[in-house]
Amino acid sequence: MPSAVQPSSQRDLIYLSDEQKKVTVNWKLKRAEKSDFFEIVTVPVHIVDNHYDAREESNTIQRELAPLCRLVKEYLAGSQRKGDAILQLVLPLIRGFGARGNAFRDQLNVYGSYLRYLDRSEFGKEYQPPTQQMAATLADTIPFSVCTVLVDPSLTNQSGIQFKLFEIVSFPWIMQEQPQWKICALVHGRDSIEAFQPIAETAHDLGIKLIVLDSPGHWLLMSPQYRNLYEEFEPIDMTIDEDFPRRIANTVHAVATRRGRIDGICTVSDRCLLPVSKAATALNMPTGPPYSFATAIDKAASRHLCADEGISFLSVRQPAELRNHLKAGTFHAQYPLIVKPSTGWSSEHVFRVKDEAELCLAAERVATRRNTKILIEPFVDGPEVDANFVLCDGELLFFEASDDFPSPADGPGAGMESNFFETANVLPSALPQVEVDRIRDRLYRLLLDMGFRTGVFHLEARVIDSSMEFAAGQDGILDLRPRFVTEQQPRDGSNRAKCFLIEVNPRPPGFQSVYATRLMYGIDYFALHLLAAVGDNARIRGLGQSFWDRIPIVFPSSVGGPEKGFWCSIVFITGNKGGICDSTDPVSDLLARSPSLKPFISTGMSFFKKGDEIPHATPERLVFLGFFLVLSWAARTDVIDVAQQIRKEFRMAII
Repeated sequence: MPSAVQPSSQRDLIYLSDEQKKVTVNWKLKRAEKSDFFEIVTVPVHIVDNHYDAREESNTIQRELAPLCRLVKEYLAGSQRKGDAILQLVLPLIRGFGARGNAFRDQLNVYGSYLRYLDRSEFGKEYQPPTQQMAATLADTIPFSVCTVLVDPSLTNQSGIQFKLFEIVSFPWIMQEQPQWKICALVHGRDSIEAFQPIAETAHDLGIKLIVLDSPGHWLLMSPQYRNLYEEFEPIDMTIDEDFPRRIANTVHAVATRRGRIDGICTVSDRCLLPVSKAATALNMPTGPPYSFATAIDKAASRHLCADEGISFLSVRQPAELRNHLKAGTFHAQYPLIVKPSTGWSSEHVFRVKDEAELCLAAERVATRRNTKILIEPFVDGPEVDANFVLCDGELLFFEASDDFPSPADGPGAGMESNFFETANVLPSALPQVEVDRIRDRLYRLLLDMGFRTGVFHLEARVIDSSMEFAAGQDGILDLRPRFVTEQQPRDGSNRAKCFLIEVNPRPPGFQSVYATRLMYGIDYFALHLLAAVGDNARIRGLGQSFWDRIPIVFPSSVGGPEKGFWCSIVFITGNKGGICDSTDPVSDLLARSPSLKPFISTGMSFFKKGDEIPHATPERLVFLGFFLVLSWAARTDVIDVAQQIRKEFRMAII
C-alpha cells in the first residue's frame, strides 16, 4: 500500500512561551517505513531559544499541533535538552479497530528519559489511514497518529541501547473486525489499591468489564473514589470450603442472568484458584482442568510428578505421622531439610531445619494451619529463579527467568527462625543459557503434564549443581558468580545442572513482577491472564510476544561475560516495626536525599500513607512497606548497587 505521506515544503512552527523555545518541524525532510498495516513517519525537529516574531504567530496557532506542543514540553522538562530531536508518528495504513488501550506503553516505557510519547490507542477505537491530501502537512497528519514519539537523537548512539520503533510496534495493535466488550468476574478484589488497580486498569484497556466478587464490607465498597475501576461489586461469602465453588457459580450465574451474559471468571488469589476453576467448569466457561489446579497448588502432588528427578520427600498429615516414620526408620532425614505446608503461599510457614528437634517443631508449627498436609523435602542451596510462562493452546509463547537473591534462610548455618521471604529479584537471569534452557524445558514439560494449555504461570525453582553461586566479588557486590571450573563441571553448566521445582502457581506473579516484566519485555501478564479467562486466544497470541523477539539483542551468558542489553531489579522494602505511618511521601523523600539515584529508578511505590496503620511483622509473615524498580542499560552491577543504596536510604517514620 502506498504511503499517504508525501513530500511537502511545509515548515511548522511552535512557540513555547513558558520555556522560551521555538520548535521548527521541517516536514519536507520526513521519511517513512511501512508494513502491511502501519507506517512510521520520521521528521527532524529543531528546538532553539525563542526570538518571538509576531509575523510568524499565525503559522503556530493550530489546534492540531497542541498534542505535539505538550509532548515537546514534557521532553524539555527537567533536562538541559536543546537543539535537535526526532519526531516519529505511527500511522495506520488500513481501516481497523484498536486491540487494546495503552498498546504502546509497555513497549516504550523502558526507554525512560530518552523519549516522550503520546499513546492514543484505545480499545475498539476506529483507526483510519490518512489520504495523501489529508497528510499534506504535519498539522493534518498528527490527528491520524496512533502513537506520537519524540526521541532524543543521542538514544541511537547509546552503547547497548536498541531503539527501533518500527520493530517495536510491529505487533497486532489493530484489528480488522470491531471487537466487543467482554464481562469477567474477578473473585477476590485484592487487599489494597496498589494490587487491584493494575488489574482493573488493564481490564479497561482490553475492553473487559470487571464484576468483583468479594466479602461484604470489602475495602472497595468503602472507597467510592475507586468506583470507576470496576463495573459491579457482588458480595459473597469468601470462606474457603467445599461449598465455595458452588457459591461462586451461583453468583456468576445470577449476574449473567441479570446482565445477559458473563464471559469468564478469573482470580489472582492462590486460595481461590481451584474454586474458580471448578466454578468456571460448572458454567462451561474458559478455564484449565480443576485437576490441574489441584495438582499445582498441592506441592506434594507436584513433587510426585517430579519423581523422575530422584528427589526423596515425605508428605504427612500430622506431626505424629512424622514421628512414627522417624521411629520406624522409614524416613531417612538428610539435613538441612525444608518443612512447609503442602498448600501454602508467600513463603509463610516455610522452615529450614538442621536436626530432628527442629524438624518436629517445624512440623508442629505447620500443623497449626488449617487443611494442609506437611511437606518435608531437601534444602537445595543452588541459585533460585522465578520462571514465568505464557501458554496458548499448549504452545509456549513467552518465557522469562529472573534471579531471586538469597533470603535470610539461605545463609550458612541458618535455622528455622530464618525466613525465605524475597529480598531482591533481578531480570534477566545471569545463569548460563544452557541452565536457563534446562529450567525452561523441564518446567514447560511439567505444566503440560499437569494438563495446562493456556494461561500465565509463575513457577519457582532452584538449580542443582549449577555452575554459578551467589557470592560477593572484589567490589563487595553480592551476585551470581562462577562457582568452580573443573573437567567434570564446565563453566557453562552443560554437564550436571538440573532443575529442582519449588512450586507451581497457575497465575501471574505478584504485581511488582508484573510491572517489571512490562518494563523489560513489553509483556503484560495481567492482560494475558484476563484474556485467557474470557477465552480470547487470538489476542493472547497477538499480545503474548516480547518486542525483543523482533529486535536482536544479546544478554550476557554470565556475570563474567560482556554486558549488552539492560537490567532491572525489583527492590522489596520490608519492615519489622508496626504502628502508624508518619511519613507523607517516603519515595519523594528518598529522591530528595539521594538525587543521584533518580536516573535509575523507573518506579517507586510506598504501600502506606500518613495515618495508615502498619501491622507488626512476625517470623511467619513479613510486612512490605513498598518497592522500587531499578533499571540500567549499562551494567547489571548498577541495578544491584542502586538497590542496596535504596534499602539503606529508604525511611518511613512509624509512631
